[in-house]
Amino acid sequence: MCKLLLLVLMLVSFNGFGVNKDYKYLNNIYDAEKLSNTQIDTAINILKKEQNFSFPGIDLIFNKLLAQAEINKYDLGMAKVNLNYGIYLYSKGGYEKSINALLNAIKIYEKLNLQAEEADVNNQLTRVYISLSEVQPNENTTVESKIPGMYLKSKELDRAESYCRKALYYNKKNNRLSMMASNYNNLGVIKEKKMELDSAEFFFREAYKYYEKLGDVFNKANILNNLGIVFEFQGMFDQELNSYQEALKLFEEISDTVGIAISNGNIANVFYSNGECKEGLVYAQKGYELAAHTQKLPIKKDMLYTLFVMYDCLGDCDKKSYYFNRYIEVKDSIFNIESKKILEDVNAQYETEKKENQILLLSKSKELDETIKRALSAGIALTVIFILVVFRSYKQKQKANVLLTTQNEIIESERKKSDALLLNILPVETAEELKEKGFAEARTFESVTVMFTDFKDFTKVAESLDAKSLVKEIDYVFKKFDEIITFHNIEKIKTIGDAYMAAAGLPIENKTHAIEMVKAAIEILHTIEEIKNDRKNKGLPFFQIRIGIHSGPVVAGIVGTKKFAYDIWGDAVNVASRMESSGEAGKINISGSTYELIKDHFKCHYRGKVTAKNKGEIDMYFVDAQV
Repeated sequence: MCKLLLLVLMLVSFNGFGVNKDYKYLNNIYDAEKLSNTQIDTAINILKKEQNFSFPGIDLIFNKLLAQAEINKYDLGMAKVNLNYGIYLYSKGGYEKSINALLNAIKIYEKLNLQAEEADVNNQLTRVYISLSEVQPNENTTVESKIPGMYLKSKELDRAESYCRKALYYNKKNNRLSMMASNYNNLGVIKEKKMELDSAEFFFREAYKYYEKLGDVFNKANILNNLGIVFEFQGMFDQELNSYQEALKLFEEISDTVGIAISNGNIANVFYSNGECKEGLVYAQKGYELAAHTQKLPIKKDMLYTLFVMYDCLGDCDKKSYYFNRYIEVKDSIFNIESKKILEDVNAQYETEKKENQILLLSKSKELDETIKRALSAGIALTVIFILVVFRSYKQKQKANVLLTTQNEIIESERKKSDALLLNILPVETAEELKEKGFAEARTFESVTVMFTDFKDFTKVAESLDAKSLVKEIDYVFKKFDEIITFHNIEKIKTIGDAYMAAAGLPIENKTHAIEMVKAAIEILHTIEEIKNDRKNKGLPFFQIRIGIHSGPVVAGIVGTKKFAYDIWGDAVNVASRMESSGEAGKINISGSTYELIKDHFKCHYRGKVTAKNKGEIDMYFVDAQV
């Protein structure tokens, strides 16, 4: 009887689509007392398919598979269930639960030493945190990210970046080109959202290079559209327009109608932003014609709005009114579709809950028909109530949107700019504390690793360059340094002339700070060597670099009241500076304390006790950087 009731409810839920082979298998899985590892794997493969995400008892199936895999001591199965459950939850907007499932998968893959699978989960976590960063706490939304104590947007993006870099580190090491391209694209999206536009451009261009190697025209075009957004934020009209035009050519090359429509819309908006509405109208009309042909309502809606603003700009009141009314119609249609989807999700959840209590209901019921009637009646009542709530919420949103003023938009825009500027100066945690309290307390860190770099014979090289070229050269080099230390989750402290200072292990403490710093130092050394060889071949002057590293305790905090600066103090800072000045060009000089933290990971050779100014004799080592 249990199985019969589930089949009847499924038939009702799917309005005549029937119960396909996959659903029958999943239904049998639910009713089975025991499952073999093979059955678990088969069920996971079925649940991977997005079309099966609407199965009424999908949450119960995932939980049963997880419990059975644990009973079977089938670790790989537990990891795969958690991964796919995390992907399912992400698709439904359950971001917090998705993160928990994905983190469980990572733990098991780490235990099994399956690094490729671990990297793929890190990539999925990146997507979840990017999506979570887009959900604002005041939005009328049902996702779990509204729970008390939700992560701040900036912290969510930091976590997304951290997981993405972990995935990228493995993928680069194993030359997984398509995954590397995806990682670079995700990093570009993260940096764009952080308004770190130079970094966003760098990562998007890296992604483009890898998609070009793969011959992936579709994703090359998407990257160009992403670059267009970066140029838009920077007010770079020519570059923005060129990027969208190149994307349009690529989409036309592969006859991707949706891509062509979107690119036409992007180009139209560029012209509109620059007051060239007549030129923009041509592209807006092309975009709308294609969007209407594809029946993609969100794109159609955007194209209608673009036509509305174009005709508004051109002063054509009749067409402006016509396209605005069409825009509202399509917007309402999208809302109705989304509402229907929400209702379907609610009904699916309702059926799941009913299934959990099925045995109890049947034991109290005398007739199966009456049980189904009660279930359907309750479902109908719930549906009616939900429609009323959604409709009322929609009407309230419409009224709020009408009252939205330009002044509010300007205030929000300026707030985002100020937040981005603050995060560019201070670590995220410190910036949030400063915004919340108006001040940030100094903190003691028992173990961090500090790095100093300095250019050998800087004055001599500087004399051969004019001031503008010198600044440009230093800026180029330091930007490369910034990219490297960001990749390794290291905090840039400051630059002093031609000296560069960074610290690892703060403001978030970790046990791998020395390892990350030495990795970064090796990359910096390689970068300077590449620049040196390039300039040498061109007969131009070049820099050589000394790098010094030391590990120990520091105090960190903000100095000043007008121009904030995050800085660190302590003997460890002074010793790190001496490591640099006591080193040699083209080498990484580390102290004995740093050596103890990294000796199992890098080859080093002992220099002996070297006298450092005002510090006496210190054990020093050169890291074998293999430049």
